[in-house]
Amino acid sequence: MERRKRPYSLYKRSIKNKKIFYSRFRDPVTGKYKSGISTGCTRRDDAIVWSENHLQEAQEAAGEKQNITIEELAQGFWNVNGEYAEGRRARGYSISYGHLENSESYTRNHIIPKWGKDQVKDITTAHIDAWILELYRKAELSPSTINKLLQIMRTLLQNALAHRYRSDNPAEHVKPIKNTHKKRRVLTNDEVKKLFAHEWPDFRHYTINLLAFTTGARLGEVSGLLIKNVYPDRIEILHAWEERHGLKEPKYNSKRAVPISEKVYSCLQRVMYETAPETLVFFSCPERKDIPIGKKCIEKHLYKAMQRIGISEQKRQTRNITFHSWRHKLNSLLRSRGVPDSKIRLLTGHRGSAMTDWYTNYVAEDFTDVVTAQTALIGGDV
Repeated sequence: MERRKRPYSLYKRSIKNKKIFYSRFRDPVTGKYKSGISTGCTRRDDAIVWSENHLQEAQEAAGEKQNITIEELAQGFWNVNGEYAEGRRARGYSISYGHLENSESYTRNHIIPKWGKDQVKDITTAHIDAWILELYRKAELSPSTINKLLQIMRTLLQNALAHRYRSDNPAEHVKPIKNTHKKRRVLTNDEVKKLFAHEWPDFRHYTINLLAFTTGARLGEVSGLLIKNVYPDRIEILHAWEERHGLKEPKYNSKRAVPISEKVYSCLQRVMYETAPETLVFFSCPERKDIPIGKKCIEKHLYKAMQRIGISEQKRQTRNITFHSWRHKLNSLLRSRGVPDSKIRLLTGHRGSAMTDWYTNYVAEDFTDVVTAQTALIGGDV
């Protein structure tokens, strides 16, 4: 039979010429001893009594924690400097203020009203599964929102597991709702040429869209572009702008240098010469040069430019073309021209091949090599 490990270990330290016993308690999860705690006792028997009492008090406190509710568990969980956010940063992950704010809002408006008074220890996989299916049947929330709520429950209950409020995560075994994402479409090559051949009322917005198309930069990364990060042959994407919070790291901490053409650099130079920015290249107005042009304003100028080349707002919405489509367009063009996926991911900041696949939206012009091969086959020229 394996010998039962002692829950604590005693050792002596000299404190002001006195030998004081310290007690190191074993972590019940890892099995390793924690840092020593002074018992204040000079006799071993007294130190043992102190350690036994301390252990009992800790076990009683842990028992009380078993009665914690979801509302208590969620209290302050999504704070910017809370345990969750700090833990993510300590492990090298970036976490946006927007994500924390949205998660807190979902928790407050959906999780707490349903689960707030329930004790963490009583929640089962069946309970959560029934809740998810009920939300789906009501059809008041989209599948993506329902899955977001499920993910939030998983995160909260994972925290409960880490703190030993329970021994498992019941949300981990609940399957998400099937979500049929509306595929984002892209402009054809001809439409892109027309768009940038057309005169734009505000040259800054022409440059913003040209930059997004040729570099695949996210909207927040374009908004957060600093003068000092613009070079004749490249831009360095070291920041992204998050509305209401300012500059932060790019998504997934995807800092990178992206090459630019002479034309793009010339456009950037013109913008900086005409507007005299101080830090941000694309600032909103002369009175607030520390804030970039807003997201809605950038989108509005793009959609008006599309209307000028014959793409109505209804057609744009039907095709699901947005500013973010520029990332899809660049990804697709580079792949169709044989640029290795590894290089594409370095440019776009994608984390893996699955995302590169998702961002691939070929148009007819990208299949000229296929048509050439088909023609050769039909003509017998194999």
